[in-house]
Amino acid sequence: MKRAICIISVFLMIFSFTMPAFAECTPGTSWTAAWTDSFGQTTYTLEAPCKVYIGIPFNITARVTDNSYPNSDVGFAWAIKDNGSIIAGGGFNWITLANGQWQRVVDLTYTGTPIDHLFEFKFTDMGEGGGAHWWGSKLIGAVTVDPFPPSADTPPTVEAGPSIFIASQNQNVTVIQGVASDADGDSLSYRWLEGATEVQPSRPVGVSGAAPMDLAALPQLSIGAHTFTLEVTDGTAKVTDTMVVSVENSAPVVATSAGGTFNLGENIRLNGNVADYDGDVLSYRWLEGTTVLAAGEIATLTGGAPVPVTEYVISGGLPLGTHTLALEVGDGIHTATSNTIISVIDTVAPTLAPVASTNILWPPNGTMTEVTITANARDNSGGPVSLNVLLTSNQPQQTDQDGRLIPDCSVVSIDQAAGLIVLQLRNARSGKGGDGVYSIALTAADASGNSSSADVLIKAPHDMRHP
Repeated sequence: MKRAICIISVFLMIFSFTMPAFAECTPGTSWTAAWTDSFGQTTYTLEAPCKVYIGIPFNITARVTDNSYPNSDVGFAWAIKDNGSIIAGGGFNWITLANGQWQRVVDLTYTGTPIDHLFEFKFTDMGEGGGAHWWGSKLIGAVTVDPFPPSADTPPTVEAGPSIFIASQNQNVTVIQGVASDADGDSLSYRWLEGATEVQPSRPVGVSGAAPMDLAALPQLSIGAHTFTLEVTDGTAKVTDTMVVSVENSAPVVATSAGGTFNLGENIRLNGNVADYDGDVLSYRWLEGTTVLAAGEIATLTGGAPVPVTEYVISGGLPLGTHTLALEVGDGIHTATSNTIISVIDTVAPTLAPVASTNILWPPNGTMTEVTITANARDNSGGPVSLNVLLTSNQPQQTDQDGRLIPDCSVVSIDQAAGLIVLQLRNARSGKGGDGVYSIALTAADASGNSSSADVLIKAPHDMRHP
């Protein structure tokens, strides 16, 4: 006679001192123990069959879900125990979510003398992604072991897989990894449905139990949650399991084709391309730092084909130097940015048109006269111009009765800001010959190293004859 079927108890233990939760197993089904932290964020579950048989494989599944902290550590020091012995985990280990999911499946097969088993999923919940608000908790459930195989056909077992989050553009590279098995070794077939609609026709389950669904074969899924059902049959019984694919908006892509080196004052043309898999209307801005140079909107193509952004021309260019410009686009959810470097150089020399306060020193009485030269120097950058002066004379220097040199000319000052040069020149021609000539060579240089030059000649007549 077969052993009588036991009622299975499921205990949910948390540290808030609530009463244990009990659940009854219906023969041929599985039990699930679940616990959610007080923040309503992280949920832990442990699932196992109500009854197993000697020599027939089965599995225990522990899951953790948390959409508030979908890619972080939410727990640690976890272990799955079978009658007090650790069969998975143990020690100081972490529960790390990927897209809000974590799962561990333990495959078991009992042999020998049958005894009932108590399973535990122990863990330390961190609470709100950190802080260890719950220092420990565990889920408990029992399994009855029957030494006799089932007298009737055993339905297949099916696992659709954990619920996932994907960006819309990743649908074409996502495969849902469903699995199915049958204790009787029957051949299985499976199909996938969304609601009552078949989205993948029936086909044989793989030799390793694989029952996948390639999302690339489906029409583009809309933004939002999609519940898919994996249905498996052994020809007699049908079993199902569901999972959810949450499709999220894809971020736009942007690339600039601007950039390069421009001369000062030259117009600068800014261009770029954008793409958005969802075909959203994108807003865009050309920025230098926080300064908005241009802004607008642009329609994109569903599927992610690139479209050009309307060209923007910076009339008159940018100031001298290196500029980092950014093309920023947004779809209302995501923002993307691409930078480009603009170098503005100056290759034009300053203009220089010097004018002296006089070009003839009169009368030739040997006294020193102050002469002012206005440089009239300008640079196309609008920046400062640096002046330099070289003053020479065609006359030999005279000496006094003690043999000391008597200076005939000197540069008194150069006012760089005003562009004024003050000279002291002697009103006389020494010795015989023609008139004395003072040569003033001026050089004007800008900050980029461009320079121009000009000469100013000032005469000192030989005698009192009218020049």
